[in-house]
Amino acid sequence: DNISKLMDRGDNLNDLQARTESLSDHAVNFNFTARRLKRKVCWKNVKLWFVLLFILMVILAVLIIALVAAVQKNKNKN
Repeated sequence: DNISKLMDRGDNLNDLQARTESLSDHAVNFNFTARRLKRKVCWKNVKLWFVLLFILMVILAVLIIALVAAVQKNKNKN
């Protein structure tokens, strides 16, 4: 009876060790994937900010050109 309990305990410990190793492997894989995803999202945000900044600069350039043209036109009238 004690011997069978001891054998079961050994089997349970081996099973627990195998599950622990598997969990550790999955954790490493999760960390790698999470870092890669974080970098990907960060670069996506950087690209978005550059596009928005470019659009803002184009709008400002158009407004400045229109303002300068209006001032020049008004200056030529006088």
